[in-house]
Amino acid sequence: MIVRNNLPFEVILSNLTFNGNLGYNGTASFTLSPGQAVTIDVTDGPSNPCSGAVPRSITYSAAAWVDYRDSSEPINSHQFIGSMPLVGTCQ
Repeated sequence: MIVRNNLPFEVILSNLTFNGNLGYNGTASFTLSPGQAVTIDVTDGPSNPCSGAVPRSITYSAAAWVDYRDSSEPINSHQFIGSMPLVGTCQ
């Protein structure tokens, strides 16, 4: 999955959650500069609709939550909830 920081300031990404299931655990949080994009592996399991014996052409839709901190205020955590679900096709 590609994650991009569309905010005008640096953020520290800690967690990604899909339909209430943890998809990325921030034990290895990382910093994103404004406009920076990174590729991360989404945890296999309930958060990954393409795990297991799912046909590779199946489509999915998942509500996405992003937990992050502003790098200038590292104590305060924020949560962004996507305005639209994450939609895709299993590959």
